[in-house]
Amino acid sequence: MKAIVIGAGPTGLGAAYKLTKLGHEVKVFDNRESLGGLCSSFKVNGFTFDRFVHVSFAKGQEVLEIYKQSCPIRTFKPTMFNRYKDEWLAHPAQYNLGKLPLFDKVKIITSFLDRKKYEITDYQTYLYRNYGKAFADNFSIPYTYLYWQEAPKNMEVKWLNGRMYDLSFKQLLKGAMTKEDNIVYYASEFNYPDDGDGFGSFYKFFEDKLDIKFQTSVTNIDPKAKVVTLSTGEKVDYDILVSTAPLKELPNIMVINDDKVLQAVKALNHTSGYIVSMGLKKDPSYKDSMYFYNYNQDILSARVYFPHKKSAKNCPEDNYAMQIEIYTKNGKTLDTASAKFKHTISEILRYCNLTSSDVLFTDIRFEKYANILFDKDIYKNREIVLDYLKENHITSLGRFGEWEYLWSFQSLEHGLAIEVSL
Repeated sequence: MKAIVIGAGPTGLGAAYKLTKLGHEVKVFDNRESLGGLCSSFKVNGFTFDRFVHVSFAKGQEVLEIYKQSCPIRTFKPTMFNRYKDEWLAHPAQYNLGKLPLFDKVKIITSFLDRKKYEITDYQTYLYRNYGKAFADNFSIPYTYLYWQEAPKNMEVKWLNGRMYDLSFKQLLKGAMTKEDNIVYYASEFNYPDDGDGFGSFYKFFEDKLDIKFQTSVTNIDPKAKVVTLSTGEKVDYDILVSTAPLKELPNIMVINDDKVLQAVKALNHTSGYIVSMGLKKDPSYKDSMYFYNYNQDILSARVYFPHKKSAKNCPEDNYAMQIEIYTKNGKTLDTASAKFKHTISEILRYCNLTSSDVLFTDIRFEKYANILFDKDIYKNREIVLDYLKENHITSLGRFGEWEYLWSFQSLEHGLAIEVSL
């Protein structure tokens, strides 16, 4: 059978590979210049950058074997910190409060002891119940606005699924009584390509195994005729159609006459993001940290990471790199020349003991789709859209095709486990 896969990100690549192994004639179309989708990498002046922070902590043998056949791999332990006011706190912050003023620590501890009065009805009450109101109001909630671009009271909690840390009174008290760094992460080690081509190298395995047309997008889907129209004007027929395109883009690539479906598509929310990539003459990282989280709401960035800490080959010799992430909601763009945008960059340079003279270049890019926003109506609206696609025999997969919070290795696994809608 003839199969078309829209998107050459991890899910699309996995699905195309599986369909090829099953004997189908598969064509993949992607509007980017290289494979990997949001997991692809790019180069600026000999420096390699990813599209937001990407590392893998995959455990599945099939995914790990693909990585191994794609590129050399560097394995290392996660090391990250948090910036709160003018202090560096090890990650997670709730385990490392020792550097805070005594009054702040007492307030957080007292609030933690009082946390059980909260019933979990949304993400805000989840934070209050698990960490206490004082910690949540000063750390978790400000970060939620910076990263998710939404009030936590408007978010549900099913998406958490092990992504947040449990906290015992013993852990809280121990961290508050000592200034020793107690770094904990939900993954004990990270994997990253060590060939200097960035996270996208993990997908080189597929390069010579799939028929992929880059810089070619699908501009129209006719599910009745089983034909797609490409940005080149070419029309291609199919028996199997797999889409990893964002559900929000469906009205732009197919005619939807169902008002209920159109309303559900419109109601789906997501984050977008600016990637501010910088080449540097001086190492900016604090205590060998790979990245840090920001809790200061006077700046726009939620997270900052250092590409040279993932692989030294990401930078020319004796140079370093930094990437600043700034999020928006539903494709909203910002004025990158504004005072607040500039203030964000200058403050992060200050955090890292850098000045503008240490910067070799600054590259700013915008990604329309960064992550799925889990508001309280997400599951109802998502189901309406996915049911509609299934009725039209379109298999929709991946982070944006399923409208699900998937890590990169999970996205690849979803593609490899494809079950097509015929």
